[in-house]
Amino acid sequence: MLVNIHTEKVATLKEGKYHINIVGGWGITLNGFSMELENLASFTITIPRRSFWPVQSFWKGSRAKRVFSFEITESGEYRLTFKNSDKLEVRHSNLRTLMHRLFAEPVENKNLAILLKRKGL
Repeated sequence: MLVNIHTEKVATLKEGKYHINIVGGWGITLNGFSMELENLASFTITIPRRSFWPVQSFWKGSRAKRVFSFEITESGEYRLTFKNSDKLEVRHSNLRTLMHRLFAEPVENKNLAILLKRKGL
C-alpha cells in the first residue's frame, strides 16, 4: 500500500510483521520524521522502530529504502499518522560526499510516499 506522507490514512492490517519503505530516493535524512499506527477498535498505538538493515530497492521504477519496521498483533483498522513530514529529506542518491550534498537537489517533499509491505508477501 502506497501512502503520501502528508495525508492521514486508515488501513486494514492483518497480524504480522511489516516494513515501511520511503519511495523517491535512497539518500534519507529523517530530521524527526516519524509515524504511528492507532488501532481504531482498541485505541492501542504502535510506533514503528528504525530498521536494522536499511535495504535499498526499486518499487515500480522508483527508488525505495526501508526505514521502519513494526509488528501488528491484532488485525483490524489502523489510522496511520505522520509527524514532521515536512522535514523529511530524500535525495535520489545515497552518496554523502560534500560535492553531492552541495549540488544534488532533494526530491520534492510533497511527492514523497511510504510503501507499507507485509513481510513475506
